[in-house]
Amino acid sequence: AAVARRERGSGARFCVVPAGAGGGGAALQVLMRKGDEVKAESGALISRSEHVRVGAELDGGFVRSVLRAAMSRESVFFQTLRSKRDDQDVLLAPEEVSDIVLLEVGPDRFHIARGAFLAAEKSVSLESLTEWDMRKRSSA
Repeated sequence: AAVARRERGSGARFCVVPAGAGGGGAALQVLMRKGDEVKAESGALISRSEHVRVGAELDGGFVRSVLRAAMSRESVFFQTLRSKRDDQDVLLAPEEVSDIVLLEVGPDRFHIARGAFLAAEKSVSLESLTEWDMRKRSSA
């Protein structure tokens, strides 16, 4: 699973919790301050602090969300997690047992495997590309 966040020092802090001895997979702890917002794959939330509000929304509008869901193994809706106070945290995990990799994103674009998205700061933009779209972009 992949986690994207903005450049260092801004917003929520993401920390990978290694797999336990009991055979479970890795998890992602997100440390949040008041006002921090994170979007996560639907169903990824394991636990949250009392003052983290959970919601759901489409990312990029209805058409983009439906296309993304059709081309990937991700949901139409993302969970939205918003901290109402400092020192709050959430624990997230992918649906299937897997490793978790943190990606520091800035102006660069990343291509991740279908179904690999787990969470990102709300400001991170996601889009799904067909094979045709990727060929067009690489030839430009």
